[in-house]
Amino acid sequence: MESVALVSASETEMVQRRVVMPSMLNPNGTMFGGALLSIYDEFSGIVGLGFVKGKIMTVSVETVVLLSKLNTKQHIEVELNLDELDLTSAESKATYDEIKAYVLEKHGLKVSSLYISQVKRKCGLDVGQNYNLSKKEDAKVPQCPPEKEAAIMEALKYFRMS
Repeated sequence: MESVALVSASETEMVQRRVVMPSMLNPNGTMFGGALLSIYDEFSGIVGLGFVKGKIMTVSVETVVLLSKLNTKQHIEVELNLDELDLTSAESKATYDEIKAYVLEKHGLKVSSLYISQVKRKCGLDVGQNYNLSKKEDAKVPQCPPEKEAAIMEALKYFRMS
């Protein structure tokens, strides 16, 4: 089984340092906004890849303010502390495999997708459609045991889903 890093975004802090090149400065000695946005975009993409399986894109940028002039002997340091950011939709949706891995690592329990969906329903969370429904009218559906429910609840809290 593939190892899954059990670090939430709120526990992550990233720092990137860039040397200010002459091509990044306008005639006033301040950094071109596009150069700074490009650095932020690249950096946020690197950080995002650590939490999302799939494509990463910048949807919008609200405000960027550079309060001092720079010269080519300086550098800029971009620090991103994810604890200060709003929860993204990507972070708030752990996969069933990630939840299973967390429960197995933290509690030594194997849980099924059925049990995870039962607990998610109890929490009022969205659950995908079940395509494995029994054809029998009186089919018995196993219910999640309390110790596994507690472990799944902990995982949902860890992944900020509940």
